[in-house]
Parts: sequence; C-alpha cells; structure tokens
Amino acid sequence: MKTTILLSALSLTVSSFTVIPDFSGSTSTPSSQEMAKKMLAAFQHSSQQEYTSLFPSLTEFHQFMVQQANIYGEFLNDAKRDFAADYQKKTLPALAEAFDRIADEGKKKGIDWNSIQFVQVEHEDIRDQQFSMAGFSIVFKSNEKEYRLVLEKALVMNGQWKVTQFIRLM
Repeated sequence: MKTTILLSALSLTVSSFTVIPDFSGSTSTPSSQEMAKKMLAAFQHSSQQEYTSLFPSLTEFHQFMVQQANIYGEFLNDAKRDFAADYQKKTLPALAEAFDRIADEGKKKGIDWNSIQFVQVEHEDIRDQQFSMAGFSIVFKSNEKEYRLVLEKALVMNGQWKVTQFIRLM
C-alpha cells in the first residue's frame, strides 16, 4: 500500500512537469550557464563522479518530500526510505550509464572531449524556481564542428539547474 502511494505521489509530481523542449525565445541564466560548463567539464575529465554530483542529492530530494508532506501523509518516512533505496539502486546507476553512453557516442562521432568549447546554453522558461523540469540544451564545439547536449528533463531545485539521466547528443 505505501509503495503504491509513494509511486503514485512521485509519478504525479514528475509527470506534472513532463515537457517537450521548446527553446524558442529561451534565455540562459547564470545558474544554467554554470551547470552547462560543469557538465562539459565532466565530459572533458571523463568523470562520471563530476556528472553525478550535478544531480540533486538524496538530502535535497528528502527536503523536497518533507515540503510536500501533505501528499505522503503518515507514510512520509516510509516514502523517504523507499525513495532512498531506489535512488541508490536505480537512479545513480542510470546517471552513470547515461554519462558513459554520451561519452561513447561522442567518441564515435569524432568528438575530442578534451578540447570541447562551450558556445551557449538554451533552456525553456521555468515556472517554479522551487521545483521544475524543463528542456535544456548546451551547444559546444569540437574540432570546429558544433554539437548539442540536450537534457529533455533538466531539474530546477531551489533555483539551481540540475542534470538528469534524460540526455541526448545531437
């Protein structure tokens, strides 16, 4: 029962923020540029750890769950425990896999990750600085050719942009 409530609450929260990226009229913010440059640095350094450090910590998610305690009711502590298990067993490995997949795809496309150069960042407007999801795109160059890293569902938590495992290389 509590697992059903946890999954339902998280599903409602995440699905309510599912978006199709539309970068028309988008602008970059200091936070978005900072995250974009840190993401590129993670690929330059071939560092999964740098990439996953740009994802919200378990503590940040737990704080958000506490702020939404009315959704969880008496099952808040159970939900936090279940979420922590999924975070460790599923989410963090998915982030690492996404990083490796993009690094490998880039090598196959001829990207020299050591020499990539940041060009710009674009993102959708965000509605809620506390918690939101939005399309996010980083334009970068390698060997004078432009590429794009697209996070279809970048997170914004407390005004800070965060990475997710939903990433594509274009």
